[in-house]
Amino acid sequence: MSDIRQVGPVGALSIVAGSMLGVGILLTPPVVATHVPSLLGFVALWGLGAVVAAAGGLVYAELATLFPEAGGDVAFLEATYGRRVAAAVGTVVFVGGFAGSTAAMATALATYQLQTLLGASVDLGSPVVAGVRGD
Repeated sequence: MSDIRQVGPVGALSIVAGSMLGVGILLTPPVVATHVPSLLGFVALWGLGAVVAAAGGLVYAELATLFPEAGGDVAFLEATYGRRVAAAVGTVVFVGGFAGSTAAMATALATYQLQTLLGASVDLGSPVVAGVRGD
């Protein structure tokens, strides 16, 4: 058996898709539904979220035309605030974003796998939030 571990194409695609798309669509509806009294309000909140996401996409499209170099957020911040701020934010986003995304994917996987295997509803969201807050 080899000590070298490799991620194949399917595994790599799954990691990238999970990081880009996220699992929020799987984890948040039950939480939102418990706080919204009606189906119409629930759907209206998702519609509002879609409008905000579309506005954010349009902002990024405009920024990309104003700053046509590679780098995304870091390039925009460097042009506005300088290299130090851009590097700091880029580092925080890279470390925090990937770690947070991976934690969310693991929580979703564990929640749905435990539900499938045990046949009971398992809420891992509360312990995760309590762990992050330090409760």
